[in-house]
Amino acid sequence: AYDLNYFHYGAVIDACAKTSMWTEALRLFSVMAQTEVEANTIIFGAAISACEKADEWEKALQLFSAMVKSKVQSDTIAFNAVISACEKGGQWEKALQQLSFMAESGVKSSTITYSAAISACEKRGAWEAALALCSMMGQCKVEMETITFNAVISACEKGDKWENALQLFTMMALRKVKSDTISSNALISAYEKGNQWEKALQFCSAMTQREIQSDRITCNAVVSACEKAGEWENALQVFASMAQRRVDLDTITFNAVVSACEKGRAWDKALQLLFVMSCYQVMPN
Repeated sequence: AYDLNYFHYGAVIDACAKTSMWTEALRLFSVMAQTEVEANTIIFGAAISACEKADEWEKALQLFSAMVKSKVQSDTIAFNAVISACEKGGQWEKALQQLSFMAESGVKSSTITYSAAISACEKRGAWEAALALCSMMGQCKVEMETITFNAVISACEKGDKWENALQLFTMMALRKVKSDTISSNALISAYEKGNQWEKALQFCSAMTQREIQSDRITCNAVVSACEKAGEWENALQVFASMAQRRVDLDTITFNAVVSACEKGRAWDKALQLLFVMSCYQVMPN
């Protein structure tokens, strides 16, 4: 018989992690324990990563707890995996607890670490916590990348904090971090929620100049901003521009522009839009 050691188990568990076969990874982890082969940092990290990729945040936390109890040295990869698992499971407070424990353990955090923690906060609308993490990154001299800015700007958008979203977008430009459709849409949505229709329109135009691709979310946010302000003509112009660019429009888009026309008493335009809906094969509600 050929004796298997931690290297063999680690290689297979890592392969399972990369293919999201978390149940197989945990089965191998259990078999390894029964054969008295001790798990090391790499094996624990791979098993936790397998759970993270499969959105099994509770299993990831259980493994991480076992890692700590076994006095196996945790590293950045293991912490990143468990924080990402908490983020995917919408467990922002648990993600922050792990980040705090990471600092206490003297393990170096990375852009991935903070991006996952901020994204966890963003998903639950915890904009203040997201901003605090952003500040911590600066203090720890951890570089903020596009994905990090996107998450914290989105958190501000969900918290109806358009001024904070704008400050972050400006910081992004100053640091020469490339903005994309996600960060741009988050800012426009923040403008829409803050009743800043003029800023939403101006920024939508700026997206074209910056060669940032606009999409359905962009269109919906700008049209909704105009609709709220009773700016039906501007809503129609944005709608026409997006249609010309073959942006995939949906019921939300049509509802907003029809509502804008209704508020502006432009009944003829509203009726025309109902006809256009049928051309797009979008069902009115």
